[in-house]
Parts: sequence; structure tokens; C-alpha cells
Amino acid sequence: MGIAIDGGLFSDMNSQEVAEKRKIRTAVWVSNLANVVLCAAKGYVSLRSGSVALIASTVDNLLNVVSGFILWSTAISLQKLDPRTYPARKERIRPVGVVSVASVMATIGLQSLIGSCGALVAPEYSFFLQGNRMKWVVGIVVFVTFVKSLLANYCKAFRNELLKAYAQDHVYDIIINIIGLGAAIIGHRSAWWVDHTGAILLSLYTMRLWCVKVLENVNSLVEQTAPPDYLQKLTHLCSNHHEDVRHVDTVRAYSFGYCH
Repeated sequence: MGIAIDGGLFSDMNSQEVAEKRKIRTAVWVSNLANVVLCAAKGYVSLRSGSVALIASTVDNLLNVVSGFILWSTAISLQKLDPRTYPARKERIRPVGVVSVASVMATIGLQSLIGSCGALVAPEYSFFLQGNRMKWVVGIVVFVTFVKSLLANYCKAFRNELLKAYAQDHVYDIIINIIGLGAAIIGHRSAWWVDHTGAILLSLYTMRLWCVKVLENVNSLVEQTAPPDYLQKLTHLCSNHHEDVRHVDTVRAYSFGYCH
């Protein structure tokens, strides 16, 4: 995802560090691949079931898949840059990609919200969890949730910040899956409006996640100032760079893509 580790990057590391980096890379690839497969399986089940709550929860699951794909593809792109053509290494390409996709996904969430609100006032509502369909829908969603719990525990075993973020994303997906499945079952068995209410809540949550993602990446594009502790470290480094340095007048640092 955010880190793409090749043999050329290991030249200044000892064997233990290299082994740890390879474990981290493997965990990232496993999480990304699992996100894609599980999201596809759940998407198929959601569409076949007709449950708008499950569909809304699948839209939320796309967050991890899309974000992972963007960061992975841009990481590969950055490794192949010609420094003479791109002296700044195209550092803004990742936030631009995330903002673009986030805008589309937020729009999808809004469309899901509008559709669910409209269905609440519809005179008729047809649900498609009939016969054995209920069993395999529940079975697949439960399986997806179980795998997500395994992935969360797997990523928590590492101290790497990126994998901690992956673990948190997996936990969020577990909660979303439980809410979506619960709303679908209740909507099928007793109160049909619960399915749409669950879809509305999940759509609002999805829109919030994507909007937060947009704001985070916009800040990295508009050259926002670096955190105070970062500036303090730079000032200290400049002040102690050479014995002839008597005074540091001004130190400025600002975001440039995901860097400063």
C-alpha cells in the first residue's frame, strides 16, 4: 500500500530489519488482496439479496479497496520516476488521486442516502431474502466478517503504524458488516423499514469517512504548515548544524503531498 519495498531499498539495513520489512510488506499485500476478494464477494451477495443496508455497507467497504489501490499504484509509479523529468517526485499525485476518488464515492453515498430516504415513504417494499437465499447471504457475510477479524488480529501483531491503520480499518468493517446484516435480517423478518434505516445510517457514515479523507488530503495539497514539534526539530537541527551558526531567523516547513 503506502510502502513498496524492493531489494534496492534494503542496502543500508541489517538482516533483521530486512526480514521485518518483508513481513510488513507481506501483511500489506495480504490485507489488500483480502479486501478486494471480500469486497467482491460481499458486493455480489448484497446485490443478489436486494438489501439496501447490505449494499450501503458494501459501499463503505470500498473505502479500503480504493484507498489501497491508489496508494499501491502511486507507490509503484514513484519508484519508476526519472528525477530529471520530475525533480519533486510527483509527491502530490497520491492526494490528488484520493481526492478524486473520494469525491465520486461520497456522491455514491449521497445517492444511496437519497434512494433509502425515498424508499421509506414508498407504498410498497419487496425484499428478496426468501428460501435458501437467506442462508447463503448470512453465511457469506458472516464468513467475510470472520476473515476480517483474523486480518485485524494479524495486523495488530505488528508495531508498524501503517498496519495499525489497517487493523483499525478491519475493525470498522466488522462493525459495518454486523450493522448491515442485522438491518437486513430484521427488515426481512419483521419491520421492512429497518433495512432502509440501516442503509441511511451507513450511507451517512460512508459520506463522513470520505469527506474526512478529502479534508486530510486537501490539507496536504494546499501547503499547510508543518506541526510545531516538526518545526522545533528543524530549528534545532539548523541551530546545531555548524559551530559558526549564531542565530536562526526563520524556519518554514509545509506539506508537499504526503511529505514536508
